[in-house]
Amino acid sequence: MDTEFAKDFGARELTGVLERLSTSSHACERLLSALGPANGPLAVNMIRCGELVGEVGDGVHDFFVDEIENEAEDVWAGMILAGEEDNPETNYPVLIKEYCGVFFVSALEHESAGYFLSLEDALGYVECNWDRVREDP
Repeated sequence: MDTEFAKDFGARELTGVLERLSTSSHACERLLSALGPANGPLAVNMIRCGELVGEVGDGVHDFFVDEIENEAEDVWAGMILAGEEDNPETNYPVLIKEYCGVFFVSALEHESAGYFLSLEDALGYVECNWDRVREDP
């Protein structure tokens, strides 16, 4: 994950969005269910504290990386205009997705920029990262 440029727009690593996830009953319930009764309560406590440690912490990290990627909903869609605007072969989709108040940018052939705490921050990153972007109607 390359967040250096995106940090100017509020991007952060997963540990930087744990507090937001801890306020979501949906995210906590999914985490409890995934890690089970033995590790689930400890995992929820870790995200409330904002610190992932040990094997349970590794499990929490892996869970949320997958959960956010797979369960996030599209909240904004556009096209990166890499060539001629009317030539679809030179244009690439870019999406902003949201999961429990955590946003991320998804664009083909581009590494993840990290996570954002607002749609506005994610959109600011999109608009500055690519020279020509058009919002889909």
